[in-house]
Amino acid sequence: LRLLDKYAAAEGSRPERIIPDEPEEVANEVHEEKMKIARPKVCIGFKETHRVGGRLLLRRNIITEIALDLIIGPGSDLYNSLYEKELLDDSFSAYHLGHLEFGFTVLGGDTDHPDLLVEAIEEGISQVMQAKIPEVEVQRIKDKIYGKIVRLLDNLEQRCLLTIRALSDGYDVD
Repeated sequence: LRLLDKYAAAEGSRPERIIPDEPEEVANEVHEEKMKIARPKVCIGFKETHRVGGRLLLRRNIITEIALDLIIGPGSDLYNSLYEKELLDDSFSAYHLGHLEFGFTVLGGDTDHPDLLVEAIEEGISQVMQAKIPEVEVQRIKDKIYGKIVRLLDNLEQRCLLTIRALSDGYDVD
C-alpha cells in the first residue's frame, strides 16, 4: 500500500474507488431453471443490504461464519435432521462472502425435494434465532475459525491474499 501511495503521489493522483449503488431489494425472489441433470439443485441466497468497512466488516464476516456453522454447519442439529430425512446430502454447503462493496450468503446443494428443503431451512433458521445457544458451542466454533485463520496464515500465498483483501476492505491485518 505504501508503494501504491508513493506511485500515486509521483503521478499526482490516487486511484478513486467507484462503488455503484446497489438496490436493497432482491431482484428475483425465486429463480428456477429446467435442466437435464440427475438431481435438482437448490440455492438459497441472502443479500446484505448495509455496507460497512474496516474492522466492522471483518467482525460481521466472522459473526456470519459463526452463525452459519451454528445454524446449518455439519455438526448442527438442523443439518443432521435434514440429512437423516434425506433432504440434503454431502453436496450441501453454506458460504458467506462479505466485501466493502457487497455481501451475500448462499446455502445449497443437491436434493430430490427442493421446496421441502427450502421450507425446512427457513423454519430451522427461525428456530435457531429464537433459541439460547450454549456458550460452549459458540466457543467451539470460534476456535474452529481461529484455527482456520492460523492455517491460512501459515501459507504464504494465502497470507498475501488475506493481506490484500484486508487492505482493500479497509482494515489492517496486524
